[in-house]
Amino acid sequence: MKKACVLLLSVCFVSFLGAQESAVFRVSMLIEDNLFENEMKISESAKGLTTEERRMIYDDYKKDPTVAVIENVFIGCGLGSFLQGDRSGGWTGLFGDLLGLGVMIYGVSQIDSGLYGDPYNYNLSDNKGFVAFSLGGGIVLAARLYELIRPIKYSERYNKTLRSALDPGLVSFGVVPMIDPEASGVGVAIRVSLR
Repeated sequence: MKKACVLLLSVCFVSFLGAQESAVFRVSMLIEDNLFENEMKISESAKGLTTEERRMIYDDYKKDPTVAVIENVFIGCGLGSFLQGDRSGGWTGLFGDLLGLGVMIYGVSQIDSGLYGDPYNYNLSDNKGFVAFSLGGGIVLAARLYELIRPIKYSERYNKTLRSALDPGLVSFGVVPMIDPEASGVGVAIRVSLR
């Protein structure tokens, strides 16, 4: 009888651990599939997780923009955004860099052909190649600026969505400084937000 009770308790304990592992596994699979499309499913599945399990999942899946920014700025073509999982930002960076470089190459080819004319009557500012080269450079500069900002914004949005999906109904408190010009004073307000 004692062995049967121990066996029954062991089976119950193992099945409980299996259920917990399957919830963690299910949430992980939903995040890997697509966080933004599965946010509601993740919230439902995360209700059965402990705080420690939620924190562990968040730490495993949060995005750090540092490497993506470095790759986007120094290598370009949206590579950092692609590797971060941001296809939209990656395609935009790739298109911007290729378009800008293409216009610059066209401009160089036109500047080169304009130089073979009369060297005494050559005006660089009238040459359409110089204008195209400058325009292409501006496009590349704008694309690189976009590629600098996009991974940071994407990781902020991703991490905020991940946090809210793993902690549904979480209440957060914050202290906000206030200046009251009518009372000529300074104060502190407490801000409560529900996620």
